[in-house]
Amino acid sequence: MWLNRQKAKLDKQPIKFIVVGFSNTMLSYLLFVICVEIFNLSHSWSLGISYLVGIVNSYYWNRKWTFRLQNYSGMAPFLKFISVYFLTYLVNLAVLEILMSANLWNSLINQAVALTVTTMMSYTGHKYWSFKSQTEVSK
Repeated sequence: MWLNRQKAKLDKQPIKFIVVGFSNTMLSYLLFVICVEIFNLSHSWSLGISYLVGIVNSYYWNRKWTFRLQNYSGMAPFLKFISVYFLTYLVNLAVLEILMSANLWNSLINQAVALTVTTMMSYTGHKYWSFKSQTEVSK
């Protein structure tokens, strides 16, 4: 019984992670547009604001909904979360540059390929490191 509940919970996590990521991307992009078009902020300021809000939003929803960690507080988990995002950003950039230099496809297809790599990497990093439950850590 317990094993079946754990399996059902695990099967939903990747889907929830993608839902949070997609909705977070839409929120960040909308905020970017609002900052540029309504508040006349520069692209770099708009990107910084939207990225910061996106990180906090993603952390909250992944912690509360995707991985369902209730008693998980302090700065250490959040810093781990940011470090996973930073690492996946660097990997995304490297994969994109490699694909662009190979001149196989256009930038949109190359980014889609890079996202498949970084999404799996991000999920694994968050599940097994930044959102690893406190009970698992103490074992």
